Amino acid sequence: MAYGSGDFHFGSTTCAMSEPTILTFCSSNQCFHSSFSKTRAYHEEHCPKTEISLSSVQNGFMQMAVLSYPTSSSMMHSCVCTGVYNSNYRTSFIRPGKISMPLLRTQSTPMSPIDSDYSSVLNNEETNTSGFLLNHLSLISVSGSDAEKFMQNQFSNDISGISDDQVQLNAYCNPKGRVLAMLYLMKRSGGGYWMIVPNDLTDELIKRLRIYVMRAKVAISIEEEHAMLGLLGEREELTGLHTYQFTGHVSRSIAIGKPEPLYDEMNILDNILNPDYWRLCDILSGLPQVYSPTVEQCIPQHINMDLVSGINFSKGCYPGQEIIARLRYLGKAKYRLCTASVVSEGMIEPGQALFEKGHDSQKAGIVIDAVKTEKNKYLLSAMLKFVAGKHPAVCLDSGDAPELGLRKLPYEVPVE
Repeated sequence: MAYGSGDFHFGSTTCAMSEPTILTFCSSNQCFHSSFSKTRAYHEEHCPKTEISLSSVQNGFMQMAVLSYPTSSSMMHSCVCTGVYNSNYRTSFIRPGKISMPLLRTQSTPMSPIDSDYSSVLNNEETNTSGFLLNHLSLISVSGSDAEKFMQNQFSNDISGISDDQVQLNAYCNPKGRVLAMLYLMKRSGGGYWMIVPNDLTDELIKRLRIYVMRAKVAISIEEEHAMLGLLGEREELTGLHTYQFTGHVSRSIAIGKPEPLYDEMNILDNILNPDYWRLCDILSGLPQVYSPTVEQCIPQHINMDLVSGINFSKGCYPGQEIIARLRYLGKAKYRLCTASVVSEGMIEPGQALFEKGHDSQKAGIVIDAVKTEKNKYLLSAMLKFVAGKHPAVCLDSGDAPELGLRKLPYEVPVE
């Protein structure tokens, strides 16, 4: 697969295959059809005698093309993929032609399923050489001499307190204190900052922030020269990469660097974890996330941002600060983030309503994130009513739906 600034990069290699080879590429919905057409046209021109199947699937975030070659003892084939580095593309792997065999090794690495007791996430001894594909996240660059001051006036945390190797959580809110985005913020070694946000919020976040740049010396754009890879467990310093450590229940980090050294590291990993594992780690660590269905649905305290070092109550003004501070000093959080498991035959998605058990019409909260761990079983995080230190019994739908099984968070939630 390829990287680049929105263009295709092609390459070929000869390899023996004992089973059908499947290569995939992803892009945001807005440019997928152009990419799909280019792929088909290329193979019709260069591989007219090769029987291939080119099909597409779509979910809420992106579309993916699946390029499948038939079984053959030896085949010359071309690898086609898109990149992650502009506003159109959201996934990157390896540029074929230059390092096509490492690509094939990476593609043959088992993509681990999510097990029912989450042991492969929690047991670092077994997974200390595992990596996450972060297909659902985008990397944004913020640079310029006024970058720190600008972000200090926009986000909920103290930007001046970011260390060189740590990830800082931040909320970006509207004037009413409602969360527009929850982002990971990191300091770049050469100056400036990186932000990581979900794909479906990226374009709107950049557009909104640029409105307030005005005459400040700040540039905000999709990162075009670096890629990122999630890592599970403690790792040594990686050559050519900058590694940022997360705090939380699950030991993990994000490596950011030029594509070649990043994917050299990827190719020596024992295991490539499904992107849902990253979201699962967030849920198990009690860390919130905001996707487009939950934009402006909560105040930071309602999703425990104050309990996971996502808010600094001593810093200066930022959008929504008055509401957020008033809730801390004069009020009580009526909702809190929790984690739960539930069996459901239907899909569970962010923003889905939750109801009090036995009270069909009484809404108790919303789903923040959900990951399917096995057939019909989900682990999810939810913003639920919180009264006298307790959440009510809740279910997914009104009526006779299964009750959510609440799990203990890895930190204490204060009773106010």
